[in-house]
Amino acid sequence: MPITASHILIQVRYNYLGQQCMNVAYFRPEGAAFLTADMTGVLEAFWNDIKTLLRGIASTSTAVNTFDSLYGEEIGGGNSYAEYAVPVAERAGTLAAGDDGEWVSGLMSVGSKMVVGTHNTRPGQKRLPFLREGDITGNLLTAAAVAKFDPVFAIWSEAHILGAPVATGSLFPEIGGTRIAGVPTVWQDVVGRLTNTDITSQVSRKKGRGA
Repeated sequence: MPITASHILIQVRYNYLGQQCMNVAYFRPEGAAFLTADMTGVLEAFWNDIKTLLRGIASTSTAVNTFDSLYGEEIGGGNSYAEYAVPVAERAGTLAAGDDGEWVSGLMSVGSKMVVGTHNTRPGQKRLPFLREGDITGNLLTAAAVAKFDPVFAIWSEAHILGAPVATGSLFPEIGGTRIAGVPTVWQDVVGRLTNTDITSQVSRKKGRGA
């Protein structure tokens, strides 16, 4: 089914130290490629675009973390939705064990503020776990940790030109606000990010799930 909605929601779902986590974001799709695509194909193409970044901060051990699936749905027109299972060979990370100490609880995370152009919506924030003790000094991230995590937040702050099976389709990250019946009615493009050098916590998560 073609993607005809003005906005789509994409969730990246994963497990970290036994905690079910997800990162949720909205995107504006543009390009003729979406007229012959389906949601499963969009999710596959999106995973192919982001997997090197995400897997690069995660452990090679599936006892520590696994990337499980991506879920997507159309918002504001159209009604397609789908879940794409991450291929088994790509479920683990690519960060080998080193001298940075133990993996830190998923309660502790790295946060990055999504920058928008006006105050019509909140800026939004994305958080990621995958911290190790060596990434933290006191309550601050080391410079090396910031350099490691900041490019990953490009997933939610920069446009994506997708490859197969939705080649040349573009996804522009957005923030939605002023919800009616749970659906955003005001939208802004994300125009940048500010990655926090302080460690943060996932205090807003529901029991059993990360944010």
